[in-house]
Amino acid sequence: MHLPIDEKQKRLSPPEIGILIFTVVLLMFSGCALPSSSAKIQSEIQLSTALSNSFTRGWFDKCNALQNVAKMATEQDSGKSADYLLGYLQGSSPSRVGYFLRNIYFSQSELKDQLISTDVKQSLDSFTAAESDYLEQLGNRLQTDGQVPQEEAFQRNTQELAELIPYINICAGDLKEKQEVKLFQNNLEKAVQLMKAAFPQSNPAEAFAPSDNIIILPAS
Repeated sequence: MHLPIDEKQKRLSPPEIGILIFTVVLLMFSGCALPSSSAKIQSEIQLSTALSNSFTRGWFDKCNALQNVAKMATEQDSGKSADYLLGYLQGSSPSRVGYFLRNIYFSQSELKDQLISTDVKQSLDSFTAAESDYLEQLGNRLQTDGQVPQEEAFQRNTQELAELIPYINICAGDLKEKQEVKLFQNNLEKAVQLMKAAFPQSNPAEAFAPSDNIIILPAS
């Protein structure tokens, strides 16, 4: 069936159809893609800020809690009994074992520029594992012996740990500075050595970790 001439003239040629499709796509891109891109950037900024604040607060709490334990365990005149220290361990341990770090690791995958690099993550994981083991062993000794461990290895290394902790307290913003990060990782490694050396029966090779190589990171 043949269409009337006027109907044929209303139909578009293939080049005209291509131009029309390109125009529609361009309008869709300019009308939708740019605001979407802007929204994504804004969302990344908000997530980055939230994770940065979470790390700074969470890491401070983690360091503060561990330092409190180390001080109570080594300051004999503090008046804190073994039962008090055990209660403190049991009451505050969930905030100390790295849950907030795992949340940051998971959430930062949405960021183009991650807050915590892979090598820093490994250092933090090593520290968290050593801390968890140290606190577990201390808790077991408190329950079994009814007193704080008095062995020289524990007392010496725990006292050095208490002195070192202020220098591993770092703000998230400093994790972008190469020199700060290197010092931070070195101090984390030293803290791991001290916690392992505090219980030589579990870590014989770490019985008396050398204490003259502590690298000090300026406190934030």
